[in-house]
Amino acid sequence: MFKIHQKLPVLATHWRPLLLAVLSYLPLFVLQRGKINADTKLYLGEDPGGLISRSLFAWDSSQFGGFVPHQAIAYLWPSGPFYWFFDLLGSPQWFTQRVWVGTIFLAAALGAYVSVSYTHLTLPTNREV
Repeated sequence: MFKIHQKLPVLATHWRPLLLAVLSYLPLFVLQRGKINADTKLYLGEDPGGLISRSLFAWDSSQFGGFVPHQAIAYLWPSGPFYWFFDLLGSPQWFTQRVWVGTIFLAAALGAYVSVSYTHLTLPTNREV
């Protein structure tokens, strides 16, 4: 008789978070590989270091005769350093984007999983009508 608990103890005890990780990342990497999804901040993936350095100041004179980069400060943490790290690794922009979105999905799924496990919520498995 095959006993999964003896062969793969990590899989036997942590299969739900591993399943959430697979469901968070796999669809993103399978669909439209090599294509960048529409994004409002395309230059976040193109030049993350430049975006981070420009967002440190309240005035940016690089375009339009100068402007206040009010939205750029939101990219200082966590998405700016995340994209910058993957840019340093030489990762393609589509890959970085998929990892970023998958990480957000995984954080949300694990948050829900932990909340449900701590509150001991269960669904009824056997109902009679």
